[in-house]
Amino acid sequence: KPAEQIVGGGVTSVTLEEILNIVETDTVIIKIDVEGSECKALREYLVDNKKMKFIPYIYMEWFQIADNSIICPDILGIIKGFQDSGYKPVGNYLANEELSLDTYKTWHDVLWVHKDAKPFQSPAPAQ
Repeated sequence: KPAEQIVGGGVTSVTLEEILNIVETDTVIIKIDVEGSECKALREYLVDNKKMKFIPYIYMEWFQIADNSIICPDILGIIKGFQDSGYKPVGNYLANEELSLDTYKTWHDVLWVHKDAKPFQSPAPAQ
């Protein structure tokens, strides 16, 4: 938008790497919802071979990027980045139900689970 159409003050954006730099723990769980910009937000982390934090789980909305070449022009590259980084796509996380890569255009929400992540356990029933 032209400057005269912008209402309010500016916003400072940060990258995932910048956020991870200030987090004091070595293990981080991510739930990302950036309205279709997930590819852009995660790309650098996925291609970095020297990851500074262990991220066992990345939960994200998938339906907005799955079949949208404008928002995510390299969706297959993003999937490969997840795979190369040791992640598998899971639909039903309690059942550890791995999603078929052949159906990536039909996924809605995805939990990417790292190969070294501890499995989820169902919560104990309420007494």
